[in-house]
Amino acid sequence: MCLPDERSTCFANSTAGLADLLVFLSVFEGIECLVLEPIGGYDRYTVEALQAAQLPIAKVNAKQIRQFARACVQLSKTDKIDPFILADYARRIETRILSQRSSWKSALADLPELGFIGKGQDCQAGWCGTT
Repeated sequence: MCLPDERSTCFANSTAGLADLLVFLSVFEGIECLVLEPIGGYDRYTVEALQAAQLPIAKVNAKQIRQFARACVQLSKTDKIDPFILADYARRIETRILSQRSSWKSALADLPELGFIGKGQDCQAGWCGTT
């Protein structure tokens, strides 16, 4: 996470880490947007927690971030550099705030992880087929 004073910090991707993140964010007023780069579904609970706290969040495409970093002559991408690249991207490029996800959409998102359908399959009208 990149902070307004050009420092960064990080939080564990766990229930305790999310709780720490929410407490940390509670001291900031007027947050316009929290930007994150999706990481293979590992970001889902973070998004849900931030949305439950009524915080504005945007997901940005990882490929676009890499291209943006290259365009800014930032050739390496590391965990220490990523927050600053994301913050710079959000300042320069308009990002779309995610709408609140309904509980049934969250439940549907769990189906592949629970083994009910495979990733890349589409379930409509009671049948599953590969997309």
